[in-house]
Amino acid sequence: MKRLYRYLPPFAGDYSGVASALYELGGMLCIHDASGCTGNYVGFDEPRSYDSKQLVYCTGLRRDDAILGNDEVYIDKIVRAAKDMNPKFIAILGSPVPLITGFDFNGVAKILQQRLGIPAFGFDTAGMTGSHKEGVVMGLLSYLITMCYQRKQNLYVMKIEVVKK
Repeated sequence: MKRLYRYLPPFAGDYSGVASALYELGGMLCIHDASGCTGNYVGFDEPRSYDSKQLVYCTGLRRDDAILGNDEVYIDKIVRAAKDMNPKFIAILGSPVPLITGFDFNGVAKILQQRLGIPAFGFDTAGMTGSHKEGVVMGLLSYLITMCYQRKQNLYVMKIEVVKK
């Protein structure tokens, strides 16, 4: 029992870091799980969620759909919610089960981007291995690269700001 602490997962995993980094940027955060990771994030990891109306959703992952790879169910749920809420972008974050079953986060993000016409990000977060810090870096890098690529004229200005610091 004295070595048990070595094998416990991080308190706030990488999915929480990605969600925290993207939280107030106007996007829709979809945590792909049965509700445990979403509940932990909203209830414990993100104190801003108590008074906020940010778009944080659970995809409601179910055993049969996860095992059989029925991704269309989740894509349809996200598309319906996005059409109602009009987010600036969509981020799909992982939890341990989709990681184990081989869910293609980037592939689903591309499908969502085609169907909705807004940027979509897929993050292969595990919730058990990565740290909060790694998630923040992952989320911000993806967001900045995508948004700067879409607005090429602003890319040069951002590089200058980074070099000056």
